[in-house]
Parts: sequence; C-alpha cells; structure tokens
Amino acid sequence: MNAKALFGANPANNRLNIALIGAHGRASAHYRHLKDENVVAICDVDKKNLAHGERQFPEAKTYEDWRKCPDHPGLDAILCCTTDFTHAFIANWALNRNLHVYMEKPLAITVHEARTVRENWIPRKDKIATQVGMQRHAEPNFNRVRELIHDGAVGNLKDVFVWGNRQIPKPGHFPPGGKPPETLNYDLWLGPSPHHPYNPEYFSGRPGANCLEWNMFWDFGIGQMGDMGSHTMDIVWNVIDAELPHTIKSKSPEKINPDVTPVNLTSSFYFPKNDWRDELRVTWFQGGAMPNNPSKWVDLKKIGHGAMFKGDRGLLVCDFRQRMLIPVGDAAALAAAHETIANVAPHALSLEVERASVPPEALLSDASEATRSRQAHDGATRDAIVHPRFASAVLRPEGPVDIDSLLARLTASGAGVVRAKGFLPDADGVMRALQVVGSRATVEAAPEGVAAGMMVIGLRPEFDPVAFADLAAGGA
Repeated sequence: MNAKALFGANPANNRLNIALIGAHGRASAHYRHLKDENVVAICDVDKKNLAHGERQFPEAKTYEDWRKCPDHPGLDAILCCTTDFTHAFIANWALNRNLHVYMEKPLAITVHEARTVRENWIPRKDKIATQVGMQRHAEPNFNRVRELIHDGAVGNLKDVFVWGNRQIPKPGHFPPGGKPPETLNYDLWLGPSPHHPYNPEYFSGRPGANCLEWNMFWDFGIGQMGDMGSHTMDIVWNVIDAELPHTIKSKSPEKINPDVTPVNLTSSFYFPKNDWRDELRVTWFQGGAMPNNPSKWVDLKKIGHGAMFKGDRGLLVCDFRQRMLIPVGDAAALAAAHETIANVAPHALSLEVERASVPPEALLSDASEATRSRQAHDGATRDAIVHPRFASAVLRPEGPVDIDSLLARLTASGAGVVRAKGFLPDADGVMRALQVVGSRATVEAAPEGVAAGMMVIGLRPEFDPVAFADLAAGGA
C-alpha cells in the first residue's frame, strides 16, 4: 500500500488513520509506506506478531480480536493481511462502516463470500477506495501486454492459457499436535472456519509465506488458484475486459478429497463476446497440468507462472515481467503488429523473427531459402537478401540521402518494414543515427567516425528490398 504524496512530505492533514489487521508476515511489506500515514490501531491473534507491529508503530492501540478493531475511534481505512478465510468477513465489516479497504488477495474463498462483498461494495463504490493486493500489477509488463493484444499483435484473440507450477500435496488436515503456545489465540485464528485441532505444522512456514502451510485445505483456502493463481490470472483480467463467465468447467486426475484442494487442476472459464473480441475461453492450469507448447523452440515449463494469448495470427507468451511474440502462418503477426512493435522490448523483436522459422542467420547465409545479390546502383552498394517471408536490405550510400523522404516511405502504412537501424549522411553531408520501429522513427546525431550503412528488415510481400535500395540510393 502506498498513499504517499506525489511530491515531498505527506502533510499531516492528508494522512489517513489506518488500522493494520495482521501485524507481521505479509504486513511487513507495507511498513515503509505506512510510515507516511497514521497507523492508529494494529491487530493480530499472535502476540509475537503483534510485537513486530508495535515496534514499528509504538503509538498505535493494539487489538487481539479483529472484530473490535474496525470500531476504533476516528478510523479512515483498514489494511488487512490476515488469513485468506477471514478476508471476506473483514472486508464486509469495513464496508459496513464506510472505511477504505486494502485487502490482500484473495478477496474471498467461496463464491458466496465474493458475491456478498460485491453486493455490499456496489452502493459504496463511489464513496470509498477499495483495492485487492496485486502488487505484481505494478510491473510495466502488465500494460505492455494489454497494449499489444489490443493493437492486434496476435490478430483476433481466440484462446488464453494461464498456468502455475507450484505443487504442495497434502493427504488431509494435520492430526492434533498438542496445545497452542500461550502467545497464540488459536480460537481467533480459526475464526469463521470449522474447528480443527491445533498442530504446529499450520504455523511452520516463514513469515510472509506461512499461507503455504494451510491454504490447500478447503476450510482455510482455495489452493494455488487463489494463491499464485490470483497474481497470474491478473495478467489476463487486465487484458480481456471480461465480466462474469457464463460457463466454468474443471477437471483433475486426482480423486476428490473433501478436505484438500487438488494439486493438479485444469479449469476453463467461458466469457461472452464484447465490443472488441469474440467469445473467449480462459483456461487455468496448475500443479503439473500445462497447455501445449506453441512450438518446438518454446518450453512453457520453464516459465513457472505465465500466460499465453492465442490469436489467429500469432501468440504472445509472458510472465509478470517479460513477454515474447510468436508469429504464426504466412501472414505472420508481425504484419499486424508492425504499427505497435515499438512497445516490445528489443530482445523480443529478435525472438519474433526466430519464432517465425527465420533464424537471424538465415537472413544472411541460408542459401537454401535465400538468395543474395550485390550490385552498384547510382553510386550505392546494395545488399539484398530475399526470403519467402522476410526480406533484408543493407544500404551503403556514397553520397547524401534525403532522410526525411526516406523515413516517410519506411514508416508509411503498408510499407511492411519491421525494423531499420543505421547511419546515413543527410542532405548537408552530416552523419545521422536513424532507427525505425514500425511506424516510429528517430533521428539523432551520429557518433564520430561511424561508417554509412543501414540494415532494414521487412515482411514480404509488402517490403521489397530491391525497391528500397533503389529508392534510398536515388536520394528518395
């Protein structure tokens, strides 16, 4: 959570009076930002955790029972970092008091809980601020993936696949394991869940990740779909502009366990069409279940938590921080994406060429699929490499070039240019550094001592390397 002023210190009258419910573990990630607010109350069922919060916020009043904390005088907001199975209850209590809420994921562990929170939120949505803790959403890649899909990088979106590789099998709840420590109010920890005898294994994980010791049990969580699935599916929700699915289908090779969520699970969600895409299936895979690899060059299992968007002209594979475009078919997606290819990281562009079955070296030396011609033309030496799908040209002019006209032709709609980069002398003979990515071009001063030359890669048949070389050599 970060409510800090954009510039400078946060004025006292801007600060919120916040209750921190769940004082350690995941909550410690918020300590630094909460220093800019007024933490007036902290709450935890474990006195050891509470002590961590007290050291950070010594002026705050402490609570053991979260049901008393929302009634703290003068409260503005609640930040909740408790167990998954209490989230919906704390959210509703906060909404009922018109308090702003930051709730760590997941918002709920049952459909009924989620619907109840939503119904309670709707009449208040314009009055209070609410957020579910998806910290990975702050990664720039989330917006880049959305831009690429909406700009047609994969063509018409047909299917989406999402996966997570974590596997934590459990046969059932832990057996009775003695008495709880005196610092822990185990009854309050169980909260709204059915009673299960205390066992220290429920609390054996490291701070911030102890949920992995209990969230696979139906009474305490929803397994990996509600854990890393919340984060990974967020990549997809950020793109597809979906409301509720009309159909959900799930399967698992495991026998049904009434106490434990499945490790291996495949769930498909079917969403109605909207104003920019057709009806869409989104499938979640976990615990060893995986979508098929898109090609022999790509092993999706090497991506622990990722997503793949499939369209009729290509695929986009991504995780939280990286993305890769894979064109498919003769009318590869680079043609549809060349207007927006500037949104792709430079390394992704080379991958796009490689995944289109055109290794970069084939553009230079693959005699079986490409032919090379070199000839002098109007004072220029021209290299043209012709390939069935991609073409490349290298221009080495011996005189000035009309750079503005050349760039206008290279970036024109339908030119088919994917990328161009090099150094050319302008009309005054001054060397310039040029770069073209799709429809965008930049011209800067060139470093001293560079030789004139420019490499251009384009998609056939729109891009004709010979015509380009003629155009450039002739001064555009």
